[in-house]
Amino acid sequence: MRKGCVAVELKDRAMSKIIGNTALKHRLCNDVAADSLSHAYILEGAEGSGRKTLALMTAAALSCERKNDIHSALPCLECASCKKILDLKSPDVIFLGTDGKASVGVDVVRFLKEDVHVIPNDLEHKFYIIEDADKMTPQAQNAILLTLEEPPSFVHFFLLCSNSVSLLETIRSRAPTLRTEQIPDIQIDEYICSSSTVARQIKTTSPAEYNELIKASQGSIGKAIELLKNDDLKITQIA
Repeated sequence: MRKGCVAVELKDRAMSKIIGNTALKHRLCNDVAADSLSHAYILEGAEGSGRKTLALMTAAALSCERKNDIHSALPCLECASCKKILDLKSPDVIFLGTDGKASVGVDVVRFLKEDVHVIPNDLEHKFYIIEDADKMTPQAQNAILLTLEEPPSFVHFFLLCSNSVSLLETIRSRAPTLRTEQIPDIQIDEYICSSSTVARQIKTTSPAEYNELIKASQGSIGKAIELLKNDDLKITQIA
């Protein structure tokens, strides 16, 4: 792919299945296509705002077997690599986080510092998605600094957080901070109605309650889905 044409060619194919976060989708896919993907990114935003999805889709885009095909979506979502990553079955996409604890401690970082030197199993790259990265203890953050600064060439990090200010300045200086965008109410409405019979039922039978749910989601599809499961709404499942 010619680098000078990257932005134009990716306009309609960059993570086309993700609703919203247009600027981030284009930024990350352009980085993939231009072979300039950073070794680490901080993805900042509210819970349910698409941080994890963006990280997974970026990993899939970099690993996609059709990434150089300008007629294919990026990622294509159909090749073996895409499916394995997005089905959470790739051994080369590693999730780290609090594991039910109040914070991310040095034990997690100790594992990461050893594991980064193990070559990928079946992809060309390894991806570490650190959830609740802003809950890393100061000791853990200091311990991960060198790894973030000089990882093996095949390693990429995604640090997911609600507030990047909670991360040390030295961490933030080693990874660009990308902020998720609020999704317009109309797009949240379209998405949940297209994927949930419960949402369609509420919209039809209780429009006022439905409008309250959309507003309460605060621009987050993930939060809207959680609200659909809320006991106060007497909803037990999403179709």
